[in-house]
Amino acid sequence: MKSIKLFALLALPLSAAGCSPDGGSEQRLPGDRNDGGSDRIVFNISFAPTSRVSAAEAAGGGPTRVATDEAFNTTWQEGDVIGIRAYDALGFEPFFDNMPLTYSNGEWVGDDIYWPGDAVGSLTFQAFYPYDMESALQADQSTEENHNRSNSLFAQAGCRKGETVNLEFHHERSLVQVDITDREPGAVYNDGLSVTLKNVRIDGGSNELKDVKMYRVPGAERVIFRALILPQTLMPGDLFVIAQDGWALTHTNPAEVRLDEGTVKKWNIIVGWGVDPDHQYAVGDPYPHAGPVSGVVFEVSDEGRHGKILALDQTGGMPWSGEAVVTGANDLNDGAANMATVYAFNGGGFGNYPAFERCHGRNPAGTTYSAGQKGVWYLPAINELQTLCDVWLADPDRFREKLADAGGQAMDTRYWSSTEIDESYAESIKISTDSTINKYGNNRVRAVMAF
Repeated sequence: MKSIKLFALLALPLSAAGCSPDGGSEQRLPGDRNDGGSDRIVFNISFAPTSRVSAAEAAGGGPTRVATDEAFNTTWQEGDVIGIRAYDALGFEPFFDNMPLTYSNGEWVGDDIYWPGDAVGSLTFQAFYPYDMESALQADQSTEENHNRSNSLFAQAGCRKGETVNLEFHHERSLVQVDITDREPGAVYNDGLSVTLKNVRIDGGSNELKDVKMYRVPGAERVIFRALILPQTLMPGDLFVIAQDGWALTHTNPAEVRLDEGTVKKWNIIVGWGVDPDHQYAVGDPYPHAGPVSGVVFEVSDEGRHGKILALDQTGGMPWSGEAVVTGANDLNDGAANMATVYAFNGGGFGNYPAFERCHGRNPAGTTYSAGQKGVWYLPAINELQTLCDVWLADPDRFREKLADAGGQAMDTRYWSSTEIDESYAESIKISTDSTINKYGNNRVRAVMAF
């Protein structure tokens, strides 16, 4: 069963009542009449509207609602199943219990549900997700499946016969979110990056504190981790452990933090690995000298305090651009300058310039470029690429070993530079020889960064 995913930083109180006169565009569910009823029940299933969110709550991270993406757009997923039950005013045996509705092609489908013929006054409707009511908080939420299994949503409305039943779902969990940024320029977080939330309750029947492996949100422009837990007060002390490639940092919570039902708490953590800005590097050294490695040094200046590194990974073949135009990216020595030229020429982006887009995607969202820029990844100019190839060819076995030790890929075949020749051609290098090639052709891309 697929599931609803994630939260938004927006408010929704519990809907204690949700009825409206029958009619309008609400969905009527197909099926057979049952229970001797005379009227089909009409449900309007939704999430609490954003109009209930105050400006302060929206800006400050108050109560939450479900979402699937970084922008917190509320949605159900294809195949989601909810269960519905109804009680009379006395609240004893339900008239019906755990009646399933499935979200399919933008609609809720299932058997018709009818008002009971002997219904007196109003009925109280309850809806829940997941359908089997077996939501269980997982200690390992690092996978999408386990993170979604930890979710729990509920809706309730009291309605009289003939009224539309408006079911607005809210969360019964609390959400913890960690946004990670790095103090070191050009940091790359690989698939081995993990965040563990420490010392929290996830079992409603126990006060035992456990550690929860958090879920990394895929496709986000930022590095985001999330975990669902029970409402509780987080005590001062070690709260998060951030780890990658044998390195680990602990973030400490200085004061109590209260998490209520359906609320979110967001931490913005700046990671620093203790890099010495005056460290002296040599060609072949991993960079940086402390913390997870971002690349390998291929050029040094200022007695090794500055220089350039190449990325650990590279792409398969891709074109320089998808259009035959002159961009003006003709700098022979500074790929960052060429990035700035193409960025401006293309209206503030790299659409239709795949080789540039690949390098740009390694940088934080919103990165812009300028000549001589340090701490950003870019597509190397032809002379920078030639220097890199000269280092490789001087001792291929040694440099291959240095790359392997740092977890990087060996160099091979032909690479794009950012240096343009004319509307149809750009410079490239096939390890030992430079050449021009049509921009529509496919070459590898290896980003570099100045430090």
